[in-house]
Formats: sequence, C-alpha cells, structure tokens
Amino acid sequence: AGGFYLRVLPGWLIRNGIRALNARGERCTLYIHPRELSTRQPRVRLAPKDHLVFYWGIRGVEPKIRSLLREFAFTSFSSVLDEEEKKLRSGVPLNG
Repeated sequence: AGGFYLRVLPGWLIRNGIRALNARGERCTLYIHPRELSTRQPRVRLAPKDHLVFYWGIRGVEPKIRSLLREFAFTSFSSVLDEEEKKLRSGVPLNG
C-alpha cells in the first residue's frame, strides 16, 4: 500500500490487509511519497480529478503511518534483499 491508497483507505482496512499477508508469511510493502509527509507544501493548481488524487487524505498520512509503525514491525528494502540473497545462497527458495 502506498501513495493514494495509503491516504484514502481507512487504517483498519490497511491493518487487516497487513495482518492477512503476515498470516500467510508474506511481507507487506508500504511506501510513501515524501510530499505526503508535508502538509505545508505549496498547492499546485490542478484539474479537479488530479487535485483529488494528489491531495486527498494528505493530512491523515502521518498519523496513519505512526499508528502502523506502533503495531507492526517494518524493515528496509535493503534488509529484505540481503535476507533473500542469503536464502538463495543457502538453497532456500525465495519467499520460502
């Protein structure tokens, strides 16, 4: 989840999705655009649809991320790639 979907979907739905993935042993990728953490960014004049996609829910991103960070353990892409490389070298199937 990330970008528009992180801003628009309710926190409970995102948490349920992460729990479902984790229950199957899968990872959740969460990403944000840096501008989504800046509520004081200058507003760009856009067409109504683009304005909605670009700005909808931007004020709620930081609290939503803070809540997710309290509830779930996250790591970096670099750590995941290192872990997968170690598995590959040891003969363990990826995502296994």
